[in-house]
Amino acid sequence: MTRKPVLAVDLDLPDEPLPRAIPGQAKPPLAFHETPVRFAAAPSLGVKESTIATTFYLLPDDHRRLRRLAADRGVAAQQIMMDALDTLFASAGEPPVTRWETRRRQR
Repeated sequence: MTRKPVLAVDLDLPDEPLPRAIPGQAKPPLAFHETPVRFAAAPSLGVKESTIATTFYLLPDDHRRLRRLAADRGVAAQQIMMDALDTLFASAGEPPVTRWETRRRQR
């Protein structure tokens, strides 16, 4: 039984040998939160295209409490969460969350 060639005949390889990896010298990839944001300077993008969605889970009773608090204040639940993040960041000496113009009418 004949074996297939490992490399195609028409493969264009450089004349000099390829560099070899040195064990222990590789750098780990950047974590997601450390990668540079490429879309921050593009004001023409919409909210969905220029932001990252974040999901968190609440038990049903806590979810109802959050929705009720938002309804009592006449704001969206997201606004309450953004305000909570502002408080958290302020306690850590960080600036508040950057807001964007909403397309919705104020309630």
